[in-house]
Amino acid sequence: MVLAWQVTTDWEGELRVLLSSEHSTGKFEELEQFRLRYVEEIGVDGGFYGELCHRLATYFGQSGMFNRSLELFKEALEGHRRPSAADPSMIVNSYFNLAFFHMQHGLGSDFLVFADSCIRNSQRFDRKRSIGVHIYEQLAAYHYDAGDYQESQNNANKGILLAQKEDLYLGLLYIQVAQAKLAQEEEHGKSDRLDAAHRSLQHAKRILRKNPELAALITSVEANYYLAEKNFQAAQLNYEKAIQLYLSRNEYEGAVRNLIKLGDLFMESLKDPLSSFQTYQEGLRILDRVHRMDLRPILLNKIALLYMKDGDFLSAIANLNEAIEGLKIADTQRNSHRPPSDSNVLYSNDLLAEDFFSNLGRAYAGKFTQSLDSSDLRTSLRHFKTALAAMDRVRWSHAYDQSKLYWRKQAKATFTYALDVCFQLNDVESAFFFLEKSRAVLLQDKLNDSDARKFLSEAENQRERHLKVELALLSSKIAREEEGTHAYDSVYREIFRVRDLQKAFITELESTHPLYVEAKYGSNVMELASLRPVVAAARQSYLAYFNGVSEHNDQAYIYILAVSAGEEKLVKVPMESYQENIQGFLELASDKEKLNRSFDRFQTLSYRLYSKLVEPLGQLEQRLIVSPDDQLVPFDLLVSDPQRAGSYLLLDHAVSYTYSAGFFIRSIRSQRAVKPTLLGFAPVSYQEHLELPALAGADFSLGKFQKFLSGCEFFLHDSATKEQFLTKIYDHPMVVLYTHADAGIGGEEGNLYFHDDKLSVSDLMLVDPLPTELIILSACNTGVGNIRPGEGVFSLARGFAAAGIPTIVTTLWEIDSRATYTLTETFYENVVAGLPLDVALQKAKLSMLHGTDPMHALPYFWGGSIVLGNVQPLEFESQWSATHRFWLAGLLALGFYLLVGYRKKKQLG
Repeated sequence: MVLAWQVTTDWEGELRVLLSSEHSTGKFEELEQFRLRYVEEIGVDGGFYGELCHRLATYFGQSGMFNRSLELFKEALEGHRRPSAADPSMIVNSYFNLAFFHMQHGLGSDFLVFADSCIRNSQRFDRKRSIGVHIYEQLAAYHYDAGDYQESQNNANKGILLAQKEDLYLGLLYIQVAQAKLAQEEEHGKSDRLDAAHRSLQHAKRILRKNPELAALITSVEANYYLAEKNFQAAQLNYEKAIQLYLSRNEYEGAVRNLIKLGDLFMESLKDPLSSFQTYQEGLRILDRVHRMDLRPILLNKIALLYMKDGDFLSAIANLNEAIEGLKIADTQRNSHRPPSDSNVLYSNDLLAEDFFSNLGRAYAGKFTQSLDSSDLRTSLRHFKTALAAMDRVRWSHAYDQSKLYWRKQAKATFTYALDVCFQLNDVESAFFFLEKSRAVLLQDKLNDSDARKFLSEAENQRERHLKVELALLSSKIAREEEGTHAYDSVYREIFRVRDLQKAFITELESTHPLYVEAKYGSNVMELASLRPVVAAARQSYLAYFNGVSEHNDQAYIYILAVSAGEEKLVKVPMESYQENIQGFLELASDKEKLNRSFDRFQTLSYRLYSKLVEPLGQLEQRLIVSPDDQLVPFDLLVSDPQRAGSYLLLDHAVSYTYSAGFFIRSIRSQRAVKPTLLGFAPVSYQEHLELPALAGADFSLGKFQKFLSGCEFFLHDSATKEQFLTKIYDHPMVVLYTHADAGIGGEEGNLYFHDDKLSVSDLMLVDPLPTELIILSACNTGVGNIRPGEGVFSLARGFAAAGIPTIVTTLWEIDSRATYTLTETFYENVVAGLPLDVALQKAKLSMLHGTDPMHALPYFWGGSIVLGNVQPLEFESQWSATHRFWLAGLLALGFYLLVGYRKKKQLG
């Protein structure tokens, strides 16, 4: 044993001398000869062989010989696994270096695999824990570059929890947390986000104060912080300082990254394109000293944007094509169960690919203004479609909705430019494609995920559900703990453990169930040809709206696609004061006192909206399906004549709403009869801790449904609990909820209240797909919530839609209880009579508008209720409602009486 160690030590010493000697062209050959001599004299089973290959692989990789480095790392892994290995823990180092080199070369999927292996093996060897901490820092950096800021922060926090001492790696992890916080969307307010970033940055500075070599990195992140604060002068000074510090240490990658940020600052915030161009050019000049393959494409893209601003579209196109070429990677890196944008090409960073192709589409659209060659517009559309394919892959790769929503918002500019090109070409088919891709994609993902589960076994479905519920319970638990405490950290560790189990389980499912993958990640958009016959057969008009972002002349437009039987129309109207009109219109409509006082003002705003949203479309069918952008607008209340009181759209049109055409078609129920049963919940009063007022009369209103439905199951007062609802909702095709709700504005999620507890949108994500056909949410604000550009309104109604309910009647403001009871009762009576659901709601509203109570004619009382989704008539298994049975019993009794009378008469005769 001593002899073996002595031999190993001699070999190690000789290798150390070789690696420390001056670089020369013959160095690589000399190192190869050294390895071969070891194999010949000692053999691959020698205890030092794994470490020898590891060190050679690292040297070759740092020298740019990537392929040879990979071959040697594979040899190293085999050597570390052999029983004879002198130091088997070196396998952690090899996996770390493999992960690092793959990240440097833009091979993200392989990086993640090797990083995961590094983490798992670091847990086997306590003295390698620090490498596990370090790989979490690399993972945080990777996800940050991929735009998944929440996942970046989560990996940084995992490393922080794993760290046992305050060292370099812990400081770097706090740096990553700060960067991720600064980049995240302002969900909980800008000040909270900046405060959290500042705290993490201060932690990092304290830990790294004895590491002067990291001064440039700290200065760079401080510049990001000042930029988020909109202190542009301080940001500029810090970026310039960071660049000089990086250059002084020959750390050229850091210098280039900060030159990019400084160039962005000049271009976007300081409006100084000349300084921006010079800064990007400086980055290009030092790129030959940098190994990161994605930095040159980033710089070329930035320069292309400046060319476009100057109207030099040919130069922009040339730069963008070169940038895209720089992102291409070998086809061998394909992840087989997630289809790429086309059959031949993959990109090292799909987020960058989406941006570059979008800009290329814009450049060709700009070129058309000079060439007037329509082929430029066609080329533009092709690039926009490629950009969206890349965005699909970004969405699939991101672990959390926060990041997905951020990039959906960023993509809104792409949709604006694409739709404008469609308008110029009068290309209705392509416009329909882009409109579908622009909305409610995350909702479609959740529905796809539910559909995909049918390809799993019962045990697999139960396991997936168990992990999801466990995570939800832990998330609820951590919300009650104070950040920074031992209890908080303990729950946080458990959350990470369960998330890792969930991730591993899903990865396993995707590798073994191809049909599950196909159903889950299907990205095909419904074609216009599938919508045409549906709206034609039902005599409906489908109206899709898109609110564009401002263009170079600061003018934004609304794009509208109308599809009716035999006719399609694509129009573009100036947005102008649309948002202000919407805000004023909804403010009046949702407040009966203000509406009464300012009805003339309401009429004016209502007509302005009608003139933008409906009038340009010409003749429409009597039944309208509206697919809105951003927020829901009650079309019933729009007036066609500002001088004629009561000229509401409601009089001539039954209106329903949908999240997208795909959701609408998907929600169409099969022609099967449903049970004529209804589930009703009316807590009326609530437990004290909920601090809610009573809803008098709700129980009485529910009782009226028994007049026209045979199977009613009601839960009233203290029996109307959350647990009962989640249990009983699977038993009935129709549901009515008379209760309170809050919309979840300002970052909070929406909640629906029962007698004992609240049901949140996230709770709905945990239920199995519901067999319910129709649910009425007779509570305040169930149709409103946080507006997420590119996805629409995140409301309670959307939560029930994601749970598989095809039709939801929901509310857009705080409702009047008694008026809503009346409206709901009349609506259900119309539904039982066999009317389409949009017509049933229209007639219920008209009965209130023309009813005996003149106050209820005010739009506040009836305009806030809308129907979302499928509006086909409900077909019941038996049409014999309680009322029908009453009359049947009467007729039978009469028949019996007449029969008895006839027999008596016959006997007497």
